[in-house]
Amino acid sequence: MKGPRTLSTWAFLQIWRPDDVRTPQAPILAGIDELGLNRTSTPLMEFDPVTGVGVTASGREYRLAGSEDPVAALRVFGSLWMLQDGQEVRRVAPKDVPAVIATSASSAPKSAEQQTEEDSFRIRACISQINRLARLAAITECDVAGMLGISLCVYADLPVGTVPVGLTLDRTESVLAHVNDRLQGRAVGLHGQDSEVRAARMRDTGKRMEQRMAETYRHRIERAAFTLPYLQLSDPDMDAEECAAALGVTGEELRQILDEIPNDDDKYTVPAPRMRH
Repeated sequence: MKGPRTLSTWAFLQIWRPDDVRTPQAPILAGIDELGLNRTSTPLMEFDPVTGVGVTASGREYRLAGSEDPVAALRVFGSLWMLQDGQEVRRVAPKDVPAVIATSASSAPKSAEQQTEEDSFRIRACISQINRLARLAAITECDVAGMLGISLCVYADLPVGTVPVGLTLDRTESVLAHVNDRLQGRAVGLHGQDSEVRAARMRDTGKRMEQRMAETYRHRIERAAFTLPYLQLSDPDMDAEECAAALGVTGEELRQILDEIPNDDDKYTVPAPRMRH
């Protein structure tokens, strides 16, 4: 059985065709979960407006927190699904959901082929989110493919290609949550990976980022120190605040540069700029 899911931003949406006399399917939920991920559900089978708990055709329980936000929900829906020609989406008020479910088209059990097709579509939608978040979190495609348990070539073809046998929707959603955690700084473990190896990789990544930041900072200070004498020659009346702004440094960084000028101490790697006479 699928685990429960909580949405902090949500709305009930129903897909329908204005020119179709057939009864549309039950509403779905669209919104953002407690981890900040975009989520849409399968059609609802039941919903209690008092408790804010609903159960979908896939058997997952959804719990509603926060307030309804139809605009955000429509954005989420648009980021994950593409409407067919003639289809429209409309909001269903929470108090009306039970009645709409009762009068909606019967959600008959899906065949194995239908369930596989739906899962494949949802897996590809998850992969698109993983791609976007992984780039922001500086996670390589090779690492993501390893999390999914597939080859890099298969992963590269996934957004449009065939979903490989063995890659489940639950696994894909687990990787999506993990990548989002990495992006948000919540570096939690992904089931099935060695924690020591993971920790070592994170330490190495942290060291490399610190080194790059230090190099960038030092380069900026070196450039400002080199430019300072010429800047003072061009405008001797410039005060400290104007000078720092022109050099692209803070007041504290400017004081650091000026401290290096008279002493040229060996502990500094930047040669102290000398004033021309």
